[in-house]
Formats: sequence, C-alpha cells, structure tokens
Amino acid sequence: MEELTKEQRQIIEEEIKKEIKKANTFLKPELINKIIQDIIGDIKGKINNKFKCPKNLEEILSSIPQKVYVSLGKEEIKQILKLDFCCFVDNVFYIDSAPKIEPYEHNQNKTAIEEQRIIQCSYDDLLYLFKTYPLIFNHCIFDYKIDKKTPIEQIKKLSFLNCNFKKEVYLNFQECLDSFQMDNCVFEDRVTIKGKFNDNVYFNNSIFKNYADFHECEFEKTANFYGVRFNKTPNFSQAIFRGNLNAVNANLNFTFDDLQERIKQEYEDFNKNIENKKSLDKFANDFRDSFRTFKNALIKDNNLLDASNFHKYELYCKEIELKQNWDKRGENVKNTTDLEKNVSRIRDFMDFLLLGFYRKLCDHHTDFLKVFNNLILLIALYALFVFGFTWLHDDKLEDTRAILTLFGFFDKFRLYFDIISTIFVVFGCGFFCL
Repeated sequence: MEELTKEQRQIIEEEIKKEIKKANTFLKPELINKIIQDIIGDIKGKINNKFKCPKNLEEILSSIPQKVYVSLGKEEIKQILKLDFCCFVDNVFYIDSAPKIEPYEHNQNKTAIEEQRIIQCSYDDLLYLFKTYPLIFNHCIFDYKIDKKTPIEQIKKLSFLNCNFKKEVYLNFQECLDSFQMDNCVFEDRVTIKGKFNDNVYFNNSIFKNYADFHECEFEKTANFYGVRFNKTPNFSQAIFRGNLNAVNANLNFTFDDLQERIKQEYEDFNKNIENKKSLDKFANDFRDSFRTFKNALIKDNNLLDASNFHKYELYCKEIELKQNWDKRGENVKNTTDLEKNVSRIRDFMDFLLLGFYRKLCDHHTDFLKVFNNLILLIALYALFVFGFTWLHDDKLEDTRAILTLFGFFDKFRLYFDIISTIFVVFGCGFFCL
C-alpha cells in the first residue's frame, strides 16, 4: 500500500469516530479532533515505513479499535490527573514522571528518580480510571485522601510502584480482575482495602505507618507480603487465602500495649453511632482471627519460624479477650446457666494469668533474651539464697561441718563461692533491669 486516497482517508476517519462514540468519552470536541488527526498521522507514518507498512485497507481498519483505545486512554489519564506524560507499554498505561532532556554535564552524577506529585482529582474520576484502564503508577505521590465507602464492581490491573500515600486510602471493590500490586510503597495514614483478588497480589517491601485493614478480603492466588513492615496492628480478620501466602521477613513492629490500644480504639470507633454495641472481647477475637489466618497459611507452607511470630500475637489477643471476660463476672446472673458462665470465667482468669506470666517470662518462646535474662536472674537468686542462708546460720553449721568432712573440703573454696555468688547477683540484677 503506497498512499491513502481521499476515499480511504474518509473511511478511516469515519471508523475512528465510530470507535470514539462507542467509548463514550468525556473529552472535549477539540481534544477528540486532535486524537483523530494523530491516529491518521500515525497510519500515514506506517504507510511510509516500508518495514511496518500495512498491506491493505482492511488491515488498517482492524487496528483502529486498539489505536483509539490507547489514544483515548492516554488523553483521559492526562486530563483527570493533570499530567503532561503518560505512555502505553505492554498493554498497560504507565504513569511516571516525564523524562527531562538535560545537558550531559548536568545529568552525569544524577541517579535519583524525581518523584511526580499527583495533584488532587475527584475520587469518582480516579475510580473511573481504575475501572476502565490497566494502570501502573511509578514514583508518584498521592497527597490527598482516597476515600469512598461505596464499592465499585470491578477494577482492571492496578499497580503502585515506589509510591507515597500521604493521606488515608480506602479501596472498596467487588473483584480485581488482574494482578494487584503495591510494591515498595509508603503509607503515611490508614489503609483499608476490601475486595476479591482473582490474581496475584503484591505488597512487597511496603511500609504501613498507620493501621492497615484487610478484613474480609479474598485472595484467590498468591498473596505476597515479603518484607512488609506494619508499624501498627493490621487487621486480617475473616480474610481468605486460597493460594499461597508469602510473609517472609514481614516485620510486625508493635508491642502488647500497642495491640491492646488498637483493639480499644477499634471498639470505640465501631460503637460510636450504633445501638447494638459489640463487646470488646469480640474485637479481640477478631484480631486473634487475623493472626491465626496468617499463622495457618504459613504453617501450610512449612514456614514454622515465621508462623511462631504470628502465634505470639494470637496469644496476645487471647490474653486481652480473657481479661475482658473476667471483667464481665457477676453481670446478668439470673439463672444456673449464668452462674456456670461465671464459674468458667474463673477458669478464664487463671488462663489469663498464665498467659500473662508466659508473656513476661519468654514472650511466648519468641524472645531468647528474655529467656536468658530470667535464667541469669534465677541463678542469681539461688546464689543469693545460699549465700544468705550460710551467713545467717554460720554458727549452727559449725557442728555439721565437723561431722561431714565433705564440708571441710568445700571450706577451702568458700572464698571462690562468695565471689561467684556476688557476680551472679550483680549480673542478675543488671539483666533484670534491661
């Protein structure tokens, strides 16, 4: 095919307009006309290229739907996000900072990638992009709240790479049709994600500085949380992992007190404006379900070491739950059944004390330093007891020493025993104070 005739150009233009009409775009007429001219110019360029030249008009017409889809997508993304740059690579719209052409001497020592700030747009427009196009955001900053409780039906492939979310993120959808990715991202505020993931999910090396809520999510395939850091307690209650779970090197950076505070806050937020109050022990059980879900998934993959860490937090929640059960003692005792419940609460209280002791002693077999500290303290207390007993009853033991020659032998080493006992006492007290 050598060149477009006037009739062929008209046929192509009509086909482009038909595809644009089917797309039902919000773009203004002047932008649509520009897109039409750009597509025709692209077709002319390929005709003049002997390596990419289409063979006939039918081949050109068959390529128009894809060209219209790409051109409309790039323009709609730029209009909604107010960007100057957007490209289409491997069937995905790629949103990144626009490349800058600078002299060699200015660019030769420059290795950091400049982040692009995404200026505020309406949440409805952002959801429109999620539903319509497969997207990859790279090195972007979201400095506005992404929050709307109304769920959307479906979203396409969605990826956030090396992005920073300054405000709250709330994504609520029925299902994600393709892969979902939030790798190497930093979430400054609360994150809530609800939905069903039909493909793999990636949160590798991301940092959640505030609360992360994934309750009732369904993961059909592999869920990757490799190297994730949770600075506050995450919520995975009633989440379903049908595929593998990768939580290797996941860092749960919170303590028992942090977990207790998180459960209380969730209890207060939930019961703020409703009549049928949900008890605090139920919230503790929900969080216990979160950690149990992770633990079971890791055990299924024979990852017992990481599973033990989640088992520790599961026991934390159980301890809080038992404490709340004990606080209910004596309430609503009207019959024998209620009395039996109070008897069982006494057993729960004993379990609560045991779990608390177990946590203080060795943090449920996850803190070797605590185990070692308590061992040193035990030896120190034993040495102190022996030393004190000997010092208090030294005169009464003289007759016994005279009878038992073995004590006479050990008397030669009494000075050394005293020194060792003193060392154990000092070190034991030091370790206990750590």
